[in-house]
Amino acid sequence: MLSDLLPDNSPLYAFASESSIRFEQISIEHGLPQSSAKAILQDRLGFIWVGMEEGLARYDGYEFKVFKKLNDTQSISNNYVTTIIEGKNGYIWVGTRAGGLNRFNPATEKFTRYQYQENNHNSISSNNIHAIAQDDAGNIWIGTDGAGLNQFNPDTERFTHFRHQVDNTNSISSDAISDVFIEKEGHIWIGTWGAGLNRFNPDTGKFSLFQHDNNDPSSISNNTVRDIIEDEKGNLWLATKGGGLNYYNKTSQTFTHYRQNATTPNWLSNDEVETLLEDPQGNIWIGTLGGGLNHFNLSNNHFTQYRHQPTNLNSLGSDSVRSIIYDQQGNLWVGTDGGGLNRLNSLTQHFTHYQHQNNNPNSLSQNIIRAITENSNGILWVGTWGEV
Repeated sequence: MLSDLLPDNSPLYAFASESSIRFEQISIEHGLPQSSAKAILQDRLGFIWVGMEEGLARYDGYEFKVFKKLNDTQSISNNYVTTIIEGKNGYIWVGTRAGGLNRFNPATEKFTRYQYQENNHNSISSNNIHAIAQDDAGNIWIGTDGAGLNQFNPDTERFTHFRHQVDNTNSISSDAISDVFIEKEGHIWIGTWGAGLNRFNPDTGKFSLFQHDNNDPSSISNNTVRDIIEDEKGNLWLATKGGGLNYYNKTSQTFTHYRQNATTPNWLSNDEVETLLEDPQGNIWIGTLGGGLNHFNLSNNHFTQYRHQPTNLNSLGSDSVRSIIYDQQGNLWVGTDGGGLNRLNSLTQHFTHYQHQNNNPNSLSQNIIRAITENSNGILWVGTWGEV
Protein backbone atom coordinates (compact mmCIF):
# COMPACT_ATOMS: atom_id res chain seq x y z
CA MET A 1 0.00 0.00 0.00
CA LEU A 2 1.11 3.65 -0.70
CA SER A 3 1.21 4.63 2.96
CA ASP A 4 3.42 1.64 3.71
CA LEU A 5 6.01 2.80 1.19
CA LEU A 6 6.59 6.30 2.55
CA PRO A 7 8.78 6.39 5.66
CA ASP A 8 9.95 9.39 7.64
CA ASN A 9 11.71 12.37 6.01
CA SER A 10 10.09 11.96 2.59
CA PRO A 11 10.05 15.12 0.47
CA LEU A 12 7.48 15.39 -2.30
CA TYR A 13 8.15 16.15 -5.97
CA ALA A 14 5.98 16.91 -8.97
CA PHE A 15 6.97 16.85 -12.61
CA ALA A 16 5.48 16.29 -16.04
CA SER A 17 6.35 13.11 -17.90
CA GLU A 18 7.49 14.84 -21.07
CA SER A 19 10.69 14.57 -23.06
CA SER A 20 12.19 17.51 -21.15
CA ILE A 21 11.63 16.72 -17.50
CA ARG A 22 11.93 19.25 -14.73
CA PHE A 23 11.51 18.31 -11.08
CA GLU A 24 9.86 20.73 -8.72
CA GLN A 25 10.37 20.11 -5.03
CA ILE A 26 7.26 20.89 -3.01
CA SER A 27 8.14 21.21 0.63
CA ILE A 28 7.85 23.41 3.70
CA GLU A 29 8.43 26.67 1.84
CA HIS A 30 5.40 25.88 -0.33
CA GLY A 31 3.11 25.39 2.65
CA LEU A 32 3.62 21.75 3.64
CA PRO A 33 3.82 21.30 7.41
CA GLN A 34 7.03 19.25 6.99
CA SER A 35 9.07 17.30 4.42
CA SER A 36 7.79 13.85 5.39
CA ALA A 37 5.07 12.38 3.17
CA LYS A 38 3.42 9.21 4.47
CA ALA A 39 0.49 8.92 2.03
CA ILE A 40 -0.54 10.53 -1.27
CA LEU A 41 -3.97 10.62 -2.94
CA GLN A 42 -5.60 12.44 -5.83
CA ASP A 43 -9.36 12.80 -5.37
CA ARG A 44 -12.06 12.98 -8.06
CA LEU A 45 -11.94 16.79 -8.04
CA GLY A 46 -8.22 16.78 -8.85
CA PHE A 47 -6.93 17.79 -5.42
CA ILE A 48 -3.71 16.17 -4.21
CA TRP A 49 -3.81 15.03 -0.59
CA VAL A 50 -0.60 14.48 1.35
CA GLY A 51 -0.60 12.75 4.72
CA MET A 52 2.31 13.60 7.01
CA GLU A 53 3.44 13.23 10.58
CA GLU A 54 2.43 16.81 11.28
CA GLY A 55 -0.88 17.10 9.52
CA LEU A 56 -2.90 16.55 6.35
CA ALA A 57 -2.29 18.85 3.37
CA ARG A 58 -4.45 19.48 0.28
CA TYR A 59 -2.88 20.93 -2.86
CA ASP A 60 -5.04 22.68 -5.47
CA GLY A 61 -2.26 23.25 -7.99
CA TYR A 62 -1.34 26.63 -6.54
CA GLU A 63 -1.07 26.30 -2.79
CA PHE A 64 -1.51 23.93 0.12
CA LYS A 65 -4.20 24.04 2.74
CA VAL A 66 -3.09 22.26 5.90
CA PHE A 67 -5.46 20.52 8.30
CA LYS A 68 -4.16 19.99 11.83
CA LYS A 69 -5.58 18.85 15.13
CA LEU A 70 -7.16 21.75 17.01
CA ASN A 71 -9.30 22.13 20.11
CA ASP A 72 -12.24 22.04 17.70
CA THR A 73 -13.71 18.50 17.66
CA GLN A 74 -14.43 18.90 13.94
CA SER A 75 -10.73 19.14 13.15
CA ILE A 76 -8.61 16.09 12.32
CA SER A 77 -8.11 13.87 15.38
CA ASN A 78 -4.34 13.42 15.09
CA ASN A 79 -1.57 14.97 13.01
CA TYR A 80 0.20 11.68 12.24
CA VAL A 81 -1.53 10.49 9.05
CA THR A 82 -0.81 6.92 7.91
CA THR A 83 -3.26 6.28 5.05
CA ILE A 84 -5.87 8.09 2.92
CA ILE A 85 -8.62 6.89 0.58
CA GLU A 86 -11.50 8.58 -1.23
CA GLY A 87 -14.89 7.03 -0.58
CA LYS A 88 -17.54 6.35 -3.21
CA ASN A 89 -19.57 9.37 -2.07
CA GLY A 90 -16.61 11.76 -2.21
CA TYR A 91 -15.72 11.70 1.47
CA ILE A 92 -12.01 11.49 2.28
CA TRP A 93 -11.20 8.81 4.86
CA VAL A 94 -8.03 9.38 6.86
CA GLY A 95 -6.27 6.88 9.12
CA THR A 96 -3.91 8.09 11.81
CA ARG A 97 -1.29 6.53 14.06
CA ALA A 98 -2.89 7.45 17.37
CA GLY A 99 -6.09 9.32 16.56
CA GLY A 100 -8.26 6.67 14.96
CA LEU A 101 -10.30 7.18 11.78
CA ASN A 102 -11.45 10.50 10.31
CA ARG A 103 -14.06 11.32 7.67
CA PHE A 104 -13.56 14.60 5.82
CA ASN A 105 -16.61 16.22 4.22
CA PRO A 106 -15.49 18.33 1.20
CA ALA A 107 -18.72 20.35 1.32
CA THR A 108 -18.24 21.57 4.89
CA GLU A 109 -14.47 21.00 5.19
CA LYS A 110 -15.12 19.44 8.58
CA PHE A 111 -13.89 16.16 10.04
CA THR A 112 -15.87 13.53 11.88
CA ARG A 113 -13.73 11.57 14.31
CA TYR A 114 -14.08 7.85 15.03
CA GLN A 115 -11.93 6.87 17.98
CA TYR A 116 -11.56 4.01 20.41
CA GLN A 117 -13.77 4.25 23.48
CA GLU A 118 -13.04 1.76 26.22
CA ASN A 119 -16.64 1.09 27.26
CA ASN A 120 -18.22 1.36 23.82
CA HIS A 121 -18.25 -1.89 21.84
CA ASN A 122 -19.53 -0.01 18.79
CA SER A 123 -16.44 2.19 18.60
CA ILE A 124 -13.34 1.43 16.54
CA SER A 125 -11.08 -1.19 18.16
CA SER A 126 -7.87 0.86 18.01
CA ASN A 127 -6.64 4.35 17.23
CA ASN A 128 -3.65 2.97 15.30
CA ILE A 129 -4.76 2.56 11.67
CA HIS A 130 -2.63 0.77 9.09
CA ALA A 131 -4.94 0.22 6.07
CA ILE A 132 -8.35 1.34 4.77
CA ALA A 133 -10.54 -0.02 1.95
CA GLN A 134 -14.19 0.40 0.90
CA ASP A 135 -16.48 -2.28 -0.50
CA ASP A 136 -19.27 -1.92 -3.07
CA ALA A 137 -21.89 -1.61 -0.34
CA GLY A 138 -20.09 1.43 1.06
CA ASN A 139 -18.68 -0.25 4.17
CA ILE A 140 -15.23 0.89 5.28
CA TRP A 141 -12.76 -1.83 6.25
CA ILE A 142 -9.96 -0.81 8.58
CA GLY A 143 -6.82 -2.78 9.34
CA THR A 144 -5.27 -1.85 12.67
CA ASP A 145 -1.87 -2.36 14.18
CA GLY A 146 -2.57 -4.90 16.90
CA ALA A 147 -6.37 -4.68 17.27
CA GLY A 148 -7.57 -6.67 14.27
CA LEU A 149 -9.95 -5.79 11.46
CA ASN A 150 -12.90 -3.39 11.70
CA GLN A 151 -15.96 -3.02 9.49
CA PHE A 152 -17.58 0.41 9.66
CA ASN A 153 -21.17 0.90 8.50
CA PRO A 154 -21.56 4.60 7.56
CA ASP A 155 -25.36 4.39 7.84
CA THR A 156 -25.43 3.15 11.44
CA GLU A 157 -21.99 4.58 12.30
CA ARG A 158 -21.17 1.37 14.13
CA PHE A 159 -18.00 -0.70 14.03
CA THR A 160 -17.91 -4.47 13.93
CA HIS A 161 -14.67 -5.95 15.28
CA PHE A 162 -12.91 -9.04 14.00
CA ARG A 163 -10.21 -10.19 16.38
CA HIS A 164 -8.03 -13.27 16.60
CA GLN A 165 -9.51 -15.92 18.89
CA VAL A 166 -7.20 -18.75 19.89
CA ASP A 167 -10.00 -21.32 20.14
CA ASN A 168 -11.86 -20.25 16.98
CA THR A 169 -10.49 -21.47 13.63
CA ASN A 170 -12.96 -19.23 11.79
CA SER A 171 -11.54 -16.06 13.33
CA ILE A 172 -8.88 -13.85 11.79
CA SER A 173 -5.37 -15.30 12.24
CA SER A 174 -3.73 -12.18 13.69
CA ASP A 175 -4.56 -8.73 14.98
CA ALA A 176 -1.54 -7.21 13.22
CA ILE A 177 -2.80 -6.29 9.73
CA SER A 178 -0.40 -5.54 6.87
CA ASP A 179 -2.87 -5.08 3.99
CA VAL A 180 -6.60 -5.04 3.24
CA PHE A 181 -7.76 -5.79 -0.31
CA ILE A 182 -11.32 -6.19 -1.67
CA GLU A 183 -11.64 -8.38 -4.73
CA LYS A 184 -14.24 -8.02 -7.49
CA GLU A 185 -16.35 -10.86 -6.10
CA GLY A 186 -16.64 -9.02 -2.78
CA HIS A 187 -14.41 -11.13 -0.55
CA ILE A 188 -12.14 -9.23 1.82
CA TRP A 189 -8.51 -10.34 1.76
CA ILE A 190 -6.34 -9.49 4.75
CA GLY A 191 -2.58 -9.82 4.84
CA THR A 192 -0.89 -10.11 8.21
CA TRP A 193 2.59 -9.77 9.61
CA GLY A 194 3.69 -13.36 10.09
CA ALA A 195 0.29 -15.08 10.47
CA GLY A 196 -0.64 -15.72 6.85
CA LEU A 197 -3.44 -14.59 4.57
CA ASN A 198 -7.11 -14.39 5.49
CA ARG A 199 -10.21 -14.31 3.30
CA PHE A 200 -13.39 -12.97 4.85
CA ASN A 201 -16.76 -13.90 3.41
CA PRO A 202 -19.28 -11.16 4.29
CA ASP A 203 -22.19 -13.55 3.64
CA THR A 204 -21.09 -16.12 6.23
CA GLY A 205 -19.12 -13.87 8.54
CA LYS A 206 -16.28 -16.40 8.59
CA PHE A 207 -12.58 -16.23 7.79
CA SER A 208 -10.66 -18.76 5.73
CA LEU A 209 -7.00 -18.95 6.68
CA PHE A 210 -4.12 -19.63 4.35
CA GLN A 211 -0.81 -20.31 6.05
CA HIS A 212 2.47 -21.86 5.03
CA ASP A 213 2.75 -25.60 5.61
CA ASN A 214 6.15 -27.21 5.07
CA ASN A 215 4.40 -30.46 4.15
CA ASP A 216 2.05 -28.87 1.60
CA PRO A 217 3.70 -27.45 -1.54
CA SER A 218 0.40 -25.87 -2.59
CA SER A 219 0.15 -23.74 0.58
CA ILE A 220 1.16 -20.09 0.62
CA SER A 221 4.95 -19.78 0.56
CA ASN A 222 5.34 -17.29 3.43
CA ASN A 223 3.13 -15.96 6.23
CA THR A 224 3.97 -12.27 5.77
CA VAL A 225 2.06 -10.72 2.88
CA ARG A 226 3.26 -7.31 1.71
CA ASP A 227 1.01 -6.66 -1.28
CA ILE A 228 -2.11 -8.13 -2.91
CA ILE A 229 -3.40 -7.40 -6.42
CA GLU A 230 -6.15 -8.82 -8.61
CA ASP A 231 -5.55 -9.06 -12.34
CA GLU A 232 -8.11 -8.39 -15.06
CA LYS A 233 -9.12 -12.06 -15.09
CA GLY A 234 -9.81 -12.09 -11.36
CA ASN A 235 -6.64 -13.93 -10.37
CA LEU A 236 -4.91 -12.97 -7.12
CA TRP A 237 -1.18 -12.32 -6.90
CA LEU A 238 0.68 -11.94 -3.61
CA ALA A 239 3.99 -10.33 -2.72
CA THR A 240 5.54 -12.06 0.26
CA LYS A 241 8.48 -11.42 2.56
CA GLY A 242 11.01 -14.11 1.68
CA GLY A 243 8.53 -16.36 -0.12
CA GLY A 244 8.66 -14.83 -3.56
CA LEU A 245 5.59 -14.36 -5.76
CA ASN A 246 2.40 -16.38 -5.18
CA TYR A 247 -0.52 -17.01 -7.52
CA TYR A 248 -3.80 -18.07 -5.92
CA ASN A 249 -6.11 -20.43 -7.83
CA LYS A 250 -9.64 -19.72 -6.61
CA THR A 251 -11.04 -22.99 -7.95
CA SER A 252 -8.58 -25.33 -6.26
CA GLN A 253 -7.77 -22.89 -3.43
CA THR A 254 -4.09 -23.59 -3.93
CA PHE A 255 -1.03 -21.43 -4.35
CA THR A 256 1.59 -21.61 -7.07
CA HIS A 257 4.98 -20.33 -5.97
CA TYR A 258 7.49 -18.45 -8.05
CA ARG A 259 10.74 -18.45 -6.14
CA GLN A 260 14.29 -17.40 -6.81
CA ASN A 261 16.23 -20.04 -8.74
CA ALA A 262 19.87 -19.30 -9.39
CA THR A 263 20.17 -22.11 -11.94
CA THR A 264 17.31 -20.86 -14.12
CA PRO A 265 18.07 -17.54 -15.87
CA ASN A 266 14.47 -16.80 -16.92
CA TRP A 267 13.05 -17.05 -13.43
CA LEU A 268 12.30 -14.80 -10.46
CA SER A 269 15.45 -13.01 -9.31
CA ASN A 270 14.70 -12.60 -5.59
CA ASP A 271 12.24 -13.88 -2.95
CA GLU A 272 11.92 -10.55 -1.13
CA VAL A 273 8.97 -9.22 -3.12
CA GLU A 274 7.86 -5.69 -2.24
CA THR A 275 5.34 -4.52 -4.83
CA LEU A 276 3.26 -5.81 -7.77
CA LEU A 277 1.67 -4.27 -10.87
CA GLU A 278 -0.34 -5.70 -13.76
CA ASP A 279 0.56 -4.29 -17.18
CA PRO A 280 -1.94 -3.52 -20.00
CA GLN A 281 -1.23 -6.94 -21.55
CA GLY A 282 -2.22 -8.76 -18.34
CA ASN A 283 1.31 -9.68 -17.31
CA ILE A 284 2.83 -9.00 -13.90
CA TRP A 285 5.67 -6.67 -12.88
CA ILE A 286 7.44 -7.58 -9.65
CA GLY A 287 9.57 -5.20 -7.60
CA THR A 288 12.01 -6.92 -5.24
CA LEU A 289 14.33 -5.83 -2.47
CA GLY A 290 17.70 -6.97 -3.76
CA GLY A 291 16.78 -8.64 -7.04
CA GLY A 292 15.74 -5.65 -9.11
CA LEU A 293 12.66 -5.60 -11.32
CA ASN A 294 11.04 -8.68 -12.89
CA HIS A 295 8.46 -9.00 -15.66
CA PHE A 296 6.40 -12.19 -15.69
CA ASN A 297 4.93 -13.13 -19.09
CA LEU A 298 2.04 -15.44 -18.32
CA SER A 299 1.73 -16.72 -21.88
CA ASN A 300 5.11 -18.47 -21.80
CA ASN A 301 5.76 -18.63 -18.03
CA HIS A 302 8.90 -16.57 -18.58
CA PHE A 303 10.48 -14.02 -16.24
CA THR A 304 12.59 -11.19 -17.63
CA GLN A 305 14.98 -9.76 -15.06
CA TYR A 306 16.05 -6.12 -14.99
CA ARG A 307 19.09 -5.76 -12.74
CA HIS A 308 21.49 -2.99 -11.85
CA GLN A 309 24.75 -3.34 -13.78
CA PRO A 310 27.43 -0.88 -12.64
CA THR A 311 29.09 -0.78 -16.08
CA ASN A 312 25.81 -0.36 -18.00
CA LEU A 313 24.34 3.15 -17.87
CA ASN A 314 21.10 1.87 -19.43
CA SER A 315 20.45 -0.71 -16.72
CA LEU A 316 18.17 -0.34 -13.69
CA GLY A 317 19.48 2.23 -11.22
CA SER A 318 19.28 -0.07 -8.17
CA ASP A 319 18.29 -3.65 -7.37
CA SER A 320 15.90 -2.53 -4.61
CA VAL A 321 12.54 -1.54 -6.08
CA ARG A 322 9.85 0.03 -3.89
CA SER A 323 7.24 1.28 -6.37
CA ILE A 324 6.09 0.75 -9.97
CA ILE A 325 3.46 2.57 -12.03
CA TYR A 326 2.35 3.02 -15.62
CA ASP A 327 1.62 6.60 -16.64
CA GLN A 328 -1.13 7.72 -19.01
CA GLN A 329 1.29 7.57 -21.95
CA GLY A 330 2.18 3.94 -21.25
CA ASN A 331 5.60 4.58 -19.71
CA LEU A 332 6.75 2.32 -16.88
CA TRP A 333 8.26 4.23 -13.95
CA VAL A 334 10.29 2.51 -11.25
CA GLY A 335 11.17 3.94 -7.84
CA THR A 336 14.38 2.52 -6.39
CA ASP A 337 16.47 2.66 -3.24
CA GLY A 338 19.54 4.69 -4.13
CA GLY A 339 19.09 4.61 -7.91
CA GLY A 340 16.54 7.38 -8.17
CA LEU A 341 13.54 7.34 -10.47
CA ASN A 342 13.82 5.15 -13.59
CA ARG A 343 11.76 5.09 -16.80
CA LEU A 344 11.81 1.99 -19.00
CA ASN A 345 11.73 2.32 -22.80
CA SER A 346 9.65 -0.66 -23.90
CA LEU A 347 11.24 -0.72 -27.36
CA THR A 348 14.93 -0.52 -26.46
CA GLN A 349 14.54 -2.05 -22.96
CA HIS A 350 16.82 0.73 -21.69
CA PHE A 351 16.28 2.71 -18.53
CA THR A 352 16.53 6.48 -18.28
CA HIS A 353 17.63 7.58 -14.81
CA TYR A 354 16.39 10.67 -13.01
CA GLN A 355 18.68 11.24 -10.06
CA HIS A 356 20.04 13.90 -7.77
CA GLN A 357 22.58 16.19 -9.43
CA ASN A 358 24.71 18.52 -7.38
CA ASN A 359 24.03 22.20 -8.10
CA ASN A 360 20.92 21.36 -10.17
CA PRO A 361 17.82 22.59 -8.34
CA ASN A 362 15.58 20.98 -10.98
CA SER A 363 16.81 17.46 -10.19
CA LEU A 364 15.73 15.13 -7.43
CA SER A 365 17.24 16.02 -4.08
CA GLN A 366 17.39 12.36 -3.03
CA ASN A 367 17.80 9.05 -4.88
CA ILE A 368 15.75 6.92 -2.49
CA ILE A 369 12.23 6.75 -3.94
CA ARG A 370 9.38 5.39 -1.86
CA ALA A 371 6.25 6.09 -3.92
CA ILE A 372 5.03 7.37 -7.28
CA THR A 373 1.56 8.42 -8.36
CA GLU A 374 0.15 10.35 -11.33
CA ASN A 375 -2.62 12.91 -11.40
CA SER A 376 -5.20 13.42 -14.14
CA ASN A 377 -3.01 16.04 -15.85
CA GLY A 378 -0.14 13.61 -16.33
CA ILE A 379 1.94 15.07 -13.50
CA LEU A 380 3.95 12.49 -11.57
CA TRP A 381 4.19 12.90 -7.82
CA VAL A 382 7.22 11.30 -6.22
CA GLY A 383 7.80 10.66 -2.53
CA THR A 384 11.44 10.32 -1.44
CA TRP A 385 13.25 9.45 1.76
CA GLY A 386 15.55 12.09 3.17
CA GLU A 387 17.09 15.20 1.68
CA VAL A 388 20.58 16.07 0.48
